[in-house]
Amino acid sequence: MTPPSREKPRLEPAAAVPAGIPSLSDELPRAHWILSNGCGWRVALSQNNKDVPPEILDAPSGVIFVGLYHGAVAALSPHDGHFIARIAFPLGGGVSWRELPGFVIAEGEMTVAVFRPSGEFLWQATAADVIESIELKDEALHIVDASGYVYDHDITTGKMRK
Repeated sequence: MTPPSREKPRLEPAAAVPAGIPSLSDELPRAHWILSNGCGWRVALSQNNKDVPPEILDAPSGVIFVGLYHGAVAALSPHDGHFIARIAFPLGGGVSWRELPGFVIAEGEMTVAVFRPSGEFLWQATAADVIESIELKDEALHIVDASGYVYDHDITTGKMRK
């Protein structure tokens, strides 16, 4: 997919969610932002943490990945801003994005979600404790949590390896 010619995504604070535009929200939202890319579309983002803005990844594919502080992630089309995928994380605590060859990883406090760079959602998994490290090893997403548990998920299917 060739990314459209566009501006970098802009995230601006808003007093409220404007009527009639798509939105992504986490639990009990108290802060609002408008995400746009200069091509005529806007998406409202709302979350309960006022101190930390949503985490945005403008991927080389053109897809825009969004993570809210308490448990919502999404992939947005660069063409029209529609949601390619919207995923709820069962546990919050912030989201960061990581790009691996052929994959985009959303990492929450105890949850990971795996996407293709095209925005296609593949799978998600939750650890027993806070995630300490994530790396790609032998086509598996190798996750270690704070209690020392190790999880090896096939990177494409999400199935646990022994």
